[in-house]
Amino acid sequence: MQIKEDDAGTETNLLDFFNSQALSSSSPCSMTSTITKSLENVCKGRNSILFKKDPFMLMNKSWMREVSSEMSEKCSEIFQILFAAIGDRVSPASKLVTISTIYGMILHCRNVKACAIQRIYSTL
Repeated sequence: MQIKEDDAGTETNLLDFFNSQALSSSSPCSMTSTITKSLENVCKGRNSILFKKDPFMLMNKSWMREVSSEMSEKCSEIFQILFAAIGDRVSPASKLVTISTIYGMILHCRNVKACAIQRIYSTL
């Protein structure tokens, strides 16, 4: 399904587009339900460091490492996918920040109170 310019701005058409893309993949991935459950457990239970908003904690230099470690433990499938997708052409530090940022964005989409990553970037 192609998005036409005249309907690209409507949410319904975009939702239809995303759903058709998800359903048209070669085979339904059993990992999808595992990923969904992992994210729901983290977001609904507020079991993430990303729900903490203490400025002193956010200034901690190892904070991104803690976020990445959490993701590796609680949402390992997403971590593995992102780790592979980013590849090895970037430095380990850049890879760490990228993975942590994407994880933060995903959690924020599912629960707006998981906003520690957004707080860091808004202060920069």
